[in-house]
Amino acid sequence: FALALGLGSMFNHEPSGRENVGFVRDMDQALIRYVALRDIAAGEELCICYGPNVWFDVVSDCEPETASPPETAQDFLSSFEL
Repeated sequence: FALALGLGSMFNHEPSGRENVGFVRDMDQALIRYVALRDIAAGEELCICYGPNVWFDVVSDCEPETASPPETAQDFLSSFEL
């Protein structure tokens, strides 16, 4: 087992198959690695599946937004505020 603390505890729930973030438990390093399960649009909420036995009524909030990807690498880089 592993318990997510810090930012790992901030993901909202999506039922299995609808989440956009997954995880891998790295027991040798005593950490949890989070991975994108698909391309995630800028501004899209990050959602993970808590498992099949949640303690609340499931409401699906993690719908992919229809944001256009940047045209070029320069467009992408210029979207960050430094």
